[in-house]
Amino acid sequence: MMKLVVLSPFTVFGTSIQLANPTSFSSWDCVTLSLFMYFIIMAEFDSSFDTLTGLYNRDAFNKAAKQIAEKKSFSVIVLDINNFKSINDTYGHDCGDTVIKMVADIIRKSFGKKYTSYRYGGDEFYIISEETDQEKIEGQLRIMTNNLEDMRRKGNAIPTVSYGYSILREGDKLDFFKTLREADAQMYHLKKAQKGGADNKI
Repeated sequence: MMKLVVLSPFTVFGTSIQLANPTSFSSWDCVTLSLFMYFIIMAEFDSSFDTLTGLYNRDAFNKAAKQIAEKKSFSVIVLDINNFKSINDTYGHDCGDTVIKMVADIIRKSFGKKYTSYRYGGDEFYIISEETDQEKIEGQLRIMTNNLEDMRRKGNAIPTVSYGYSILREGDKLDFFKTLREADAQMYHLKKAQKGGADNKI
């Protein structure tokens, strides 16, 4: 949005010059330049989304990770669909894609504006947030859990999801990937806590 806003002065400036000097054709030049830059921005915007789920993709996540140094505090959530490989093996990849889309829709529905969701790859999702209150983060995760359960009660064969999160607060040494690894390790700890590979309900 900021990039698009920056483009508007080009058109306004060019039109103003032509109004002051009708023999000048600067407005057309500025409009052409603005349109050209607009299409570049939109191409970059489109390439930031995962085609299956509509969430931001891995490239967008990597860009966000590089820019995270601008934030004084943040949290990272890692989400992973339980027993997803068996779903693909038993019912096929089309069913697997449907499950991924359903889980992605629940993630989008469950987290507020402070949370930016990404499909990092396969059945793995990351969320970056400016929220650092542990109770509020866990509250959002409970909302997601309840939404998943509601889908099951309606007859949708949707699996459970394991999660982990980590918080970097203001004053802590900034290390985004260390924070991400902590969240990932917590998620796998919860997943491995299942007995006999049973689903880990969050």
